[in-house]
Amino acid sequence: MRCRYRAREIECAQQLGIDARPSVVATLRDGPGEGRWVLIAANSSPGMSWEAKGAAWAGYTQTPPVFRKVCMTLNTQRQKHRRFERLLRAFMATPAEAALWVTERFSRRHEYQPSYEPEPDWEARLHRWLAAAWPCPERTKLDLLWRDITSELQAQGLQFGRQTYGDYSDAEISLARAAWCTVLHQHPSMVVETGVARGVTSRIVLEALNRNDLGHLWSIDLPHLFEKNLHAQIGAAVPDSCRKRWTYIAGSSRRRLPSLLRSLAQVDLFIHDSLHTARNTRFEMEQTLKVLAPGGVMIVDDISTHQAFFSFARDFPSLETLVCPHSDRVRSYFGLVHKPAK
Repeated sequence: MRCRYRAREIECAQQLGIDARPSVVATLRDGPGEGRWVLIAANSSPGMSWEAKGAAWAGYTQTPPVFRKVCMTLNTQRQKHRRFERLLRAFMATPAEAALWVTERFSRRHEYQPSYEPEPDWEARLHRWLAAAWPCPERTKLDLLWRDITSELQAQGLQFGRQTYGDYSDAEISLARAAWCTVLHQHPSMVVETGVARGVTSRIVLEALNRNDLGHLWSIDLPHLFEKNLHAQIGAAVPDSCRKRWTYIAGSSRRRLPSLLRSLAQVDLFIHDSLHTARNTRFEMEQTLKVLAPGGVMIVDDISTHQAFFSFARDFPSLETLVCPHSDRVRSYFGLVHKPAK
């Protein structure tokens, strides 16, 4: 494979009398009338970066800026090639799910970030929806559970937090409080969740259901298409003591959610934390609204990256909505939806 870089001159490796293995030869102009040949052998020292290989071949002790630009271009080309290989493997393993993923990726071309005004007193408003006391005495119990979950995952050798599950993240504490308090005060019978990963939110919901001695959680989750090594971590935060109230359904929400909702007929609490595209988020919210019980609640994570929550609130003015700030990132929000009891 020959990679090409637009420089003043490009010649192939054979013209330099070098073995015709995969390589890149670029003429780098450091100044007027001054050029240097740099050879980067793609199949030599695979553990080295492109920049390190090039610097070694050129005999530089410090890589010049122009060469760093070449290396960035080469790295981009390699990353695109790796992404294509991963996508091809995903199509071979799960063609239907991979095709849906590609459709969602293309849909992002039509996304925009609306301007949100977060509600600083969202917890008090949520508790009024639930006819529960505020300040909530259950918050301290969640803090203890949160520490337990963190230590249990760390004991399994797993990191915890943002971007620690491939490109995805575990739940953060504000969304966890919304789920915890909603389950404890609403006493739901039917809870549906999309997106599981290590199951931090699932664990919090299940612990609250156990406290109530009522209800069941159905979780729809598409195992990571491109990093199969993460599959063993699915639900790692959920112990056996919580699993009797849990049904895990593998697959995308586009394929699994409609049939699940038809079988349940009514949902008290819905939590969206799957693929955060506007198209997918709006699809899940509209599907759930059809069966959302009076007094029901939706918790929708990561609404700040697209317009789905904004347009949904606009199109269904009879519903009550809240924009809630995440605790660990600035200008990052999740949303709450409440269907008032008639």
